[in-house]
Amino acid sequence: MIRYGFFNSESGDRVYNADDFSDLFNGVVGDGIFRKIGQAFETSISGNGKIIVGSGRAVIKGRWIESTASESLEPLQPEENTVRIDSVILRCDMASRSMEITIRKGSATSAPTLGDTALFKEIRVANITMAAGSIKPASIEDARDESWVHPLVGVHVTEIKREITTSTAITSTSLGSGIDNFDPEKDSLNIYINGMMLKESEYTVSGSGRSAKVDFKFTLQADNRVTFVVLKSVAE
Repeated sequence: MIRYGFFNSESGDRVYNADDFSDLFNGVVGDGIFRKIGQAFETSISGNGKIIVGSGRAVIKGRWIESTASESLEPLQPEENTVRIDSVILRCDMASRSMEITIRKGSATSAPTLGDTALFKEIRVANITMAAGSIKPASIEDARDESWVHPLVGVHVTEIKREITTSTAITSTSLGSGIDNFDPEKDSLNIYINGMMLKESEYTVSGSGRSAKVDFKFTLQADNRVTFVVLKSVAE
């Protein structure tokens, strides 16, 4: 069967539905969060214990969800005697024809397993550790590394990662060995401090290759884990 679209209708001879439009994404955009739109759903904990999810846009099952402002979520009730790892997720529900930002309950040992069926799919944004008996989250970990959108299906994305632990307070560092071919014009660089991704406004990058220099706009104290992640796109 041959399908095509879209053309203006004349006397009702061209009729399309949501599936027809969503199929346009197949082979072009994979499911995930758009890295450069808004705050890309960056998630944090407010002073009063709310879960704050920043603005952003994502595609799931060919449908799109966009948040133009930060959303505030109530943490789930904690366990009385054990810690628990919950997840902030984006969910597409085909049955209810809706998409949402919500929290999934996990267990003491692991974050929840996400669903991916014909009727719904979920992608992870962040993991939240809930201490026993406390309604305020103990910590939050960025989980978007596994959820970034693939901009073109048929483009292979290679990830190069390097991790260091600061031994003294620093304001700058180089990418160092293992990231020899970094090209700031073509590659994407993300920097994480103890698992939380920095905003691009929090640092500058100059140079290329392993000698590329990262200047932080703050002083990074000793004993912090810094992770550099370079994404290189190569057409298959």
